[in-house]
Amino acid sequence: MLENVRKICFSLPEVVEHIDGFGHITLQIRGKSFVKLTERAGLSFKSDRENQEFLLQKEQFLSMLVNTEI
Repeated sequence: MLENVRKICFSLPEVVEHIDGFGHITLQIRGKSFVKLTERAGLSFKSDRENQEFLLQKEQFLSMLVNTEI
């Protein structure tokens, strides 16, 4: 799953990967995290409610999350 997430996120401008103080992989733009990957919680990302609803309706987005492994 990590490689799929990286591929999608690095298509955005200014994305950098960072390992936080807990050892979690985070993807950031201008110092602000928008994706975090942890062993315990899995994949999490920040989104406003409007975009969250839009993404959850997209079959491609859901299949990327469901059909991959960490």
